[in-house]
Amino acid sequence: MASEIDLLRQENTRLMAENAEFKAKYDEAKDEITKLRAELRNRIEELEKARIDTIAENTRRDVENTRRDAENAEPKARVAKLEEDSTQPRKDSSPAKSANIPDSIVANETVSANSKSSEEKIMDSFLDEVNKKRISDGIRQRKREEKLAKMETISPEKDEQVSVDKRMLRKEIQKKQREKFI
Repeated sequence: MASEIDLLRQENTRLMAENAEFKAKYDEAKDEITKLRAELRNRIEELEKARIDTIAENTRRDVENTRRDAENAEPKARVAKLEEDSTQPRKDSSPAKSANIPDSIVANETVSANSKSSEEKIMDSFLDEVNKKRISDGIRQRKREEKLAKMETISPEKDEQVSVDKRMLRKEIQKKQREKFI
């Protein structure tokens, strides 16, 4: 019986040592997990800030592009109008008054009159495209704002700086939208 007790004591000592090893490994793993979680949180915050900066930059570019499109629309319309005016026959050079004009020239003037409608079609197409772009930009902007609002309501536990950046971004976006439509 004494030898059995000695064997049990030895087994108990071995198991206690093994248990201590497992506890040490568990503590190390737990510390590593905590460290990794902190690194991931920091990385997520960095990415979130970078995403907000990217959204702000994209919005700024969209506003700038829309402004340029609007600025370019007027000169393009003027050019189209000038081209239209230059292709129209003048009153004093009409083929009905001049009997010496060959039929080929009269045919060319008829073609020019028909090309006027194609220029108008091109202008209409251009204006439609500008209008579609403006509308799609507005829709895209509204969706961005909704997404930002959702993110703010979903994750209020994130640090205050990100929340302030979102509010500042939203105010800036609204200001640019007002400027865009003025």
